[in-house]
Amino acid sequence: MTETGADAQGAQAEMPTTGQTTAGSGVIRRLSGWFNRMTLRGRLALLAAAAVSLAVVIIAATGWFVARNEMINQVDQTLAHSWSPNTKNPSTAQIKAMNAWCNGIATQQWLSRDTIPTVISADGSSCPQGDPRAVTVTQDDLPVASSGTTGPEARSYFRNGTTADGKAVRVYVISFGPVLFEGSNTTAAVAFSQPLQPVQDALDQLTVITIAVATLVIAAAAAGALWIARTALRPVDRLTQAAEHIARTQEPGMTIDVSGHDEITRLSESFNAMSIALARSRDSQSQLIADAGHELRTPSPRFAPTSISWFAAKRPGVHCRRPPAPSSSAT
Repeated sequence: MTETGADAQGAQAEMPTTGQTTAGSGVIRRLSGWFNRMTLRGRLALLAAAAVSLAVVIIAATGWFVARNEMINQVDQTLAHSWSPNTKNPSTAQIKAMNAWCNGIATQQWLSRDTIPTVISADGSSCPQGDPRAVTVTQDDLPVASSGTTGPEARSYFRNGTTADGKAVRVYVISFGPVLFEGSNTTAAVAFSQPLQPVQDALDQLTVITIAVATLVIAAAAAGALWIARTALRPVDRLTQAAEHIARTQEPGMTIDVSGHDEITRLSESFNAMSIALARSRDSQSQLIADAGHELRTPSPRFAPTSISWFAAKRPGVHCRRPPAPSSSAT
């Protein structure tokens, strides 16, 4: 019973997958049927436009991500210089300023309108407390804060984060210590942040511009693909018209102008040769029928005696006379 129930559950679990596969196959069949019903000109134009559109989308997406990474790198460089510019060694004055900042008795020199530096202790506590501009501490910050490294060996990394009031910021976390912090020797890290809203605004503008330019390029590519398809298939149109004319009038011999050295030119030359051959064959057939009709209406005199003798031999009692030879004086 248990195995049967498990099999039934497995079959039920496979049913949605089978239904999804069937639905996907149906969509593919409908798209394939729609594509096959299109004209050759339409298929060529669609394929060319799709290829150009795919290339435009790939280039636009690549450019957008490259621009985004460049903007983020510029923000990271600015943040990296916030901690002892040109060096990773914190000065004694900076450490004292952080202690005073966390104790609320001094204004931090890195104070800005939008963000402030956030000191992160190894135990996960941070300061200042209650300031909406402080960076929200994450679990990834604790190994950096507890590393106890400073100077060239200091651990640091960049990440995206939020402030206490929920604003998106780019965060640079770097370790320092062990230092005397709030009366005890401890290790910590400092997190500097910069708002990401200006970067996001620039990316939004870039997105709008990219979409507008890509749309124009794709529209131009579609129009160009249709024009190219019409131009490339113009000899095929002439060939089709000539074939339809022959089929409608039953008069072969019509030819089309040939120029170039491509496959369509070879096809046009073959069609012209076939049309001329059919016309000659039809002329020969008409001439043969005309000659045969003439011979039946006016049999040759040299075959007449033999024909009369054969008829007399087949019908006993019937006397056949040869017609008199025409007189030389007859007019």
